[in-house]
Amino acid sequence: MSYSGRSERAARKLIGLLLLSSIVLGGCGGGATTESNQNIPLAASVCNNVAGLPANEWVSAYQREVWPHVSDYCGSCHIEGLQSPSFARCDDVNLAYNAAVTVADLSNPAASTMVTKVGNGHNCWLTSANANAECAQVMTQWIQNWYNTATGGVGSNATITLTPPIYRLPGGSRLFPTTATTNSPNSFAETVYPLLRDNCAGCHSDSAPAALQQSPFFASADVNMAYEEAKPKIDLSDGDIDPNSPIDMDPDVPGTDKQEKSRLVVRLRDQAHNCWNNDCEFSAITMRNAIIRFAGGIGVTGVDSNLVTSGALTYSEGLVASGGNRYENNIIAKWQFKAGSGTTISDVSGVGNPIPLTLTGNYEWVAGYGVNFAGGRAQATTTNSRKLYDRINTSAGGVGEYSVEAWVVPANVSQQDKFIVSYSLGNNARNLTVGQSLYNYEFRNRAASTDPNGQPVLATDDADEVLQATLQHVVVTFSPTAGRKIYVNGVLRAEDLTADIINNWNSDYALVIGGDATGTANSWNGIVRFAAVYDQALTEQQIIQNFDAGVGEKRFLLFDIGNINGVPANSYIMFEVSQLDNYSYLFYKPTFINLDPAWTPTVPIAIEGMRIGINGNLASIGQAYAPLRTQIDAGQYDSTTGQVLSTVGTIIPVANGPTSDEFFLSFEVLGNDGFPFTETDPPAPIRVNPAPVPDIGLRTFEEINTTMSELTGVNPATAATISGPNGTYTVYKQQFPSVENIMTYLPSHQMAISQLAMTYCDELVRDQGTIPRANYFSGFNFAATAVSAFDSNAKKNQIINPLLERMMNVYSGNPGNNLATQPLESDVRTELDNLIVTLTACGAACDTQVRTEQVVKATCAAMLGTAVMLVQ
Repeated sequence: MSYSGRSERAARKLIGLLLLSSIVLGGCGGGATTESNQNIPLAASVCNNVAGLPANEWVSAYQREVWPHVSDYCGSCHIEGLQSPSFARCDDVNLAYNAAVTVADLSNPAASTMVTKVGNGHNCWLTSANANAECAQVMTQWIQNWYNTATGGVGSNATITLTPPIYRLPGGSRLFPTTATTNSPNSFAETVYPLLRDNCAGCHSDSAPAALQQSPFFASADVNMAYEEAKPKIDLSDGDIDPNSPIDMDPDVPGTDKQEKSRLVVRLRDQAHNCWNNDCEFSAITMRNAIIRFAGGIGVTGVDSNLVTSGALTYSEGLVASGGNRYENNIIAKWQFKAGSGTTISDVSGVGNPIPLTLTGNYEWVAGYGVNFAGGRAQATTTNSRKLYDRINTSAGGVGEYSVEAWVVPANVSQQDKFIVSYSLGNNARNLTVGQSLYNYEFRNRAASTDPNGQPVLATDDADEVLQATLQHVVVTFSPTAGRKIYVNGVLRAEDLTADIINNWNSDYALVIGGDATGTANSWNGIVRFAAVYDQALTEQQIIQNFDAGVGEKRFLLFDIGNINGVPANSYIMFEVSQLDNYSYLFYKPTFINLDPAWTPTVPIAIEGMRIGINGNLASIGQAYAPLRTQIDAGQYDSTTGQVLSTVGTIIPVANGPTSDEFFLSFEVLGNDGFPFTETDPPAPIRVNPAPVPDIGLRTFEEINTTMSELTGVNPATAATISGPNGTYTVYKQQFPSVENIMTYLPSHQMAISQLAMTYCDELVRDQGTIPRANYFSGFNFAATAVSAFDSNAKKNQIINPLLERMMNVYSGNPGNNLATQPLESDVRTELDNLIVTLTACGAACDTQVRTEQVVKATCAAMLGTAVMLVQ
């Protein structure tokens, strides 16, 4: 049984029955009445077990891997005597199995009727913005687990079947206008925006109450912000729809059978999201027609008729590349960050009680799967997090080993003691944490030999600088015999082989991604694109397998070239394409493939000068395949895998978004056809005069050190407090300015300079310099206590005058040596005098000779650490 307890499940079911009779509709909007999503999961069945003995291993596997879940989420209808098929029935597991096999495809779980039904919104139990797709994914996993348990297999038994796309000539595409007000009276500001502002500003606005705010902010009071946020939710091909045509409101009809593709319409049409006036059909039609006005007013681009081109495809029309090549045995929690909007990240592992994460604080969804954390976090409840405790902590019956896997993009290498994934109470108590400190990944694990904070910390080596601000695959593992390990991009980077045992975890902690449960002090900045937890210490081979599998959504785009002279029918150029982020697509590994498995080349097929086109034009950048010169022949072509044309990848910028951007290929030579490509020179850039360069600059780190030495007479080579292993200059060297450009000056630079100035002045006053302090501060009585040592202006000047002379080249009453732009002597004297007065006004307790030296050191450092020394 994969749940933590039957009593808990029964209680949830009874609660569900009570709630079913008292559902209250609620939501938020810009003053409009809100209608909730109609695909509300029904209450669960009240039976806790299924009767009967399994007839064989297939029935037993169904009872273990699928029945507990469908009993929870489908058991109020799909049971004996109610609704067919009765795969959640309680009276006989064999009859439940017989019903399930009529709606499950064990050879291809994703094609199961059970999957497609929940994928189209039928009784989906998740709550994220991408809930239907995630419910389908979880149902697929349950059926896959059924197959694996029955056969003793691991992973996916499904294969990707390459199916030919519908042929479409390239061209006829639209591009989003430059601004929200372009193309009046059909601009975004005059068509779609008023509807969004009137009906969605209660949530989808940066000015909405914090508790209700939902990204994207396409209803912002700033129309330009709203336009940028709304673009991914608008499909410009909707501009071709007849505004007088009816709209299909049946939520169980797949969206691909409906003509409206814009997400703004789909949410109203199929998911009843925030319909205004309690009329979803009216809301959907009104939004659709506003988009038709906006998109229909945008001119259509065409393709150069001389080009030799393939058929056209959008990214969304590609075949989804499954993650079947990942190792996911023993996975107990998995977050893929697919929703793209909303505040919920679903656990799609399909194992036990899910651990959904709720987003709070400053965050942003990233295209191609991911969330960018910038002070925000994704947190589970302690109740849901308990699955980790139950499955890992040995005192709770857990296995005593685990792995945490994540694909991350750190925002920088300057953040320290920040938590990427943490199962903890706060800053001083945790079960586990994967974190960042500068260039290092850190791993804290609470076990018998560590403290409650998981210390000592295991970290990657400082000198290796493993952590970089780029996409990285990070896995930490723990086992009782092999201890802790950290892997980065498939390579073991740190290990502690100390044998240990996990028997003291706390069940009341919460799982958090992007920080910890107590606030923002340990908030991590960066993108998380995938995260998972296993109740197994993954092996190096398994980690490498998952690293090689990559992350994010990937699709196979098959560009039809079968209509070109000299190229046989059913021939395609297949690319593996992924959307890296909100701004770019990655095209990789173009492969020639013929979908007729019996076909082999009889004569060579030439392919030269291949280029990628987008929205009717060849892309202005990213043409990595233009130098391609190859041919398809029997010696290189494989009827199963085709012939790889290149292993190079390239980046193409996003224009309208994945549902609207239309791609095609062009060729200088393809088969017996061709057209020479002429490179055109880009327009000359507009001349921009260089920015004014400051006349002054900074002394850099070695110049600062030398200058302070000259001004104080202290030799840094003989002063351990300066140049020793723990000396101020040694420790703070990297914090000093490294370039002379004064525009690069930072507050951190000044902090290091102040520390070094204080050290030099300390050496001077302690008489450790090459100039005796009695000569440097001639006549000053260092043996006097603080009050008497500075009780007159003459005595103060015994300190101030030599500092002005040596460090500012200022001699009292002789301004001839002054710089034209330096501070007035009188102003500097006043500041130093005020400092001395302040430091000596401390009462009898500090009227000592030691205080006298401290005042001289502070006055010296205040002068030495100024711009007089730093600027050149």
